[in-house]
Amino acid sequence: MTGQDNRLFVEAVLYRYRSGIPWRDLLERFGHYRKIHTRFRRPRPPAAIPTDTVLADKGYDADKWVIEPLKAQGKTAVIPLKRNRKTPREYDRDLCKARHWIENFFAKPKQYRAMATRYDKLVETFLSAIYMAAWGIWLI
Repeated sequence: MTGQDNRLFVEAVLYRYRSGIPWRDLLERFGHYRKIHTRFRRPRPPAAIPTDTVLADKGYDADKWVIEPLKAQGKTAVIPLKRNRKTPREYDRDLCKARHWIENFFAKPKQYRAMATRYDKLVETFLSAIYMAAWGIWLI
């Protein structure tokens, strides 16, 4: 497999999800659709997502219902303070600012029609599409 083949594969998958077409309607320049689909569905190890820190907006600034249960689970809550909060608490302001980038990212996959309307039947395929789109968005 050459670098050109890999690039064509990535372009084919992103094109499919961006346009919302079935696999069988992929353009011929990408190669045979079954080969692309088979390669895309190839099993991969599951991704582990660390969840030591929880980022949320001001709406979740509630000690009793959100912050205390998170602390009991050993997690760090990065939630900005509401204006009417009586007792101030510490939180990571820089990480809170970075949350803005995360929120902006979640608006971009909506441009991928096949993901926004959830064309895929299998969870693994849907998650793979999300990973591919995220990869494509971060590179652009």
